[in-house]
Amino acid sequence: MFKFVRYKDTWWLALVFIISLVAVQTNAVKNLYDFAELVSLFLTIPTISISTVVIFLFTPAAILALTKEEKEYSDWLALGIWVGFIGGAWDNAWWGGAWTHYYLDKSSEWTTFFFDNGVINNIPARQGADILAGYCHIRGVHSKSKEFSVKTWKFGCYGGAAFISFLMIVRL
Repeated sequence: MFKFVRYKDTWWLALVFIISLVAVQTNAVKNLYDFAELVSLFLTIPTISISTVVIFLFTPAAILALTKEEKEYSDWLALGIWVGFIGGAWDNAWWGGAWTHYYLDKSSEWTTFFFDNGVINNIPARQGADILAGYCHIRGVHSKSKEFSVKTWKFGCYGGAAFISFLMIVRL
């Protein structure tokens, strides 16, 4: 259905090299940070593209798993993959937009909007999706019992509560 790049297909390395040379020659890249920004923006598009393919490939299995009363290992795994890649694509789209605007105009209204609201985006797209995907994967391994997943979640919440308590005390 889809032909993925094999290891021997290294045409993209040549493309990155040529773009890098042009960026250096045109003074678009002044330092390592500028170069890293461009590489990250370059990688955002294939990341979103591959994530989208994974989402579409796993959507039927995820929908089937959601309709099952008793889920098996493979159901939980499919759900975890599906949720994780939805969150990853969403997160990459948000931060790709943020860093694109930052690269083009550090003081634009869009740059300010993306960075000022990034923490709000991170809750569902990064932390929420990762927690739910992780829960699904752990639940798949321990599919006969919720206990391990619940204990892991509680341990994480206690750690999170201790961390923000520490931050609030330090900030006083």
